[in-house]
Amino acid sequence: MDKRIKIFSIIFGIIGVALLSSCDYCPTNTNNPIREEGDIYFTVFPVNVISINSTTPSIYRISSDGKNMREVYKKARIYSSPSNDKKLVFMRLNDDGSQEIIKSEIDGTSPQLITDRDFASDKLFPMISPNGKYIVVNDSKWGLWLISDNNKIFNLTGNFYPNSLPSFSPDGNKIAFYDSRLLGNQVMITVMDISTPIPTVITKKNQSFGLREYRGEATIGWSADGTKICYIVSDSETSDLLFVGDYNSDLDKGYEIISVGAYQPSISPDLNKVAFAGRDGNIWIRSLADTGKKYFNLTNSSKLTYNLYPQWSKDGQSLLYVKNFKDDPDALRASLEKLDFIKGTPEIKVLSNNVLKGYWNNR
Repeated sequence: MDKRIKIFSIIFGIIGVALLSSCDYCPTNTNNPIREEGDIYFTVFPVNVISINSTTPSIYRISSDGKNMREVYKKARIYSSPSNDKKLVFMRLNDDGSQEIIKSEIDGTSPQLITDRDFASDKLFPMISPNGKYIVVNDSKWGLWLISDNNKIFNLTGNFYPNSLPSFSPDGNKIAFYDSRLLGNQVMITVMDISTPIPTVITKKNQSFGLREYRGEATIGWSADGTKICYIVSDSETSDLLFVGDYNSDLDKGYEIISVGAYQPSISPDLNKVAFAGRDGNIWIRSLADTGKKYFNLTNSSKLTYNLYPQWSKDGQSLLYVKNFKDDPDALRASLEKLDFIKGTPEIKVLSNNVLKGYWNNR
């Protein structure tokens, strides 16, 4: 069944990309305007891509109902949601093999070069803050860099763990990240205030446990009100610990997740539950309530697939995630899927294929 689904998905992806490949930017129809607030942004890879360093991927957006797929920017990769002031930040890939950090309007127009090519040459995962004032990017040598809206560049740490992603607070004025080169023995999470003239440390959360890597990058989740963060560490080969606590305190509450394991947590807007990627390949929910059922499996992963990067919608009615195929060693053929809870029973909708990762517009 999964093989048939994958074949259909690849065909769908080819058709979608082919239809939109004729324009650098495909504007919306003014006679039938599309609500950009509901768009989801992602990077699409043509089916012949064999390396993440290929210059062929493009940025697309699609309505949350799976309709109105259109191209935003050619030869580029996106790693974060648009900002609340309708800006995008992405990595532009040039024909000569160089790359550039670009900031544009939400539709890909008016692209502006943020830094020179020398600075961008070894940088990864450029991400824009929700308020549009900051860009964060890491390098291949444990460095994490912040670029302010007046183009000042700050080195936040020289100990950033490269197989992880930093996370902006919802107001865009704070950032949390794994501040450890090696996470096998001890995890330290640093939270910084980046709204000050010079970024300052708010708190450092030290855990005596390490991080047992899974697939993809380790993430940190913020609550919608900006008061809490959540993260996951491993206390043994068979169990992980989910921690939830105030961003400015080191007194976090731990929840043990046995057997299924956990990775990439995302806390719901109502603060009552956390979605995460299980090591069994499924997307799970862990209730934070003191009573009642604790665990809910939302997907049915097979031996051929695994799911990553769950992200709650702003209203808490949907989860965005990607389904990857184990027989694809480069993990560039993921299926972008959405779980809707509006009717009670979760319903899965496939939005696009050959995707790296997806991001809500209205986060």
